[in-house]
Amino acid sequence: MQPTPSASYSLTLRVRLSSRAGSLGELTIAIGRAGGDIGAIDIVTVGNNYIIRDITVSSVSSTHGEQIVEVVKDIDGVELLLEPSGHPAVGPFKSALVEDGIPATSFAVDDVDAEHERLSALGVTFTQPPTQMGPVTTAVFDDTCGNLIQIAAMATG
Repeated sequence: MQPTPSASYSLTLRVRLSSRAGSLGELTIAIGRAGGDIGAIDIVTVGNNYIIRDITVSSVSSTHGEQIVEVVKDIDGVELLLEPSGHPAVGPFKSALVEDGIPATSFAVDDVDAEHERLSALGVTFTQPPTQMGPVTTAVFDDTCGNLIQIAAMATG
C-alpha cells in the first residue's frame, strides 16, 4: 500500500506563474504526478504578465516535499519565490523573533538528528542542536534571510 499525503508534511509554495495559458495546469499536473496532494490554491497578486499564487501541498514525508519542490523548479514559466521583506514592520518583527530565539516557522521531518547532520554538512548554521522536549525532538537553524527555522519530529516507538 502506497503512503497517503498528510497535512503533517504540508508545504506552501509561493510561485510566480507566467500569464501564458495553461501554466497553472502544468504546475498542478506536475505536483500531482510527483504524488503531492493540493489542498489550496490562493491568488496573492496579479501583474501585467504574471500571477503570484500560494499553493498548499501535502506530501508523505519531508523528503517527498523536497522532491515536489524540485519538480516545481523545473517547470518552464514557474518561479519559486521567497516572502518579500519590503514592508516597514517586517525588519523589526523578524529581529525581535531572532533576538528572543523564536522560530519564524517549523517543519516536520522524519528524523531531526539525520536532518541536522545533512544540513550541517551543507553549511547550515544551527542555533539549537537536536534537543529532546518530551515526545518531540527539535533543532533550530538560521535560514540566512533573517529567520530562525525549527525542524521537529515526534519520537518513534
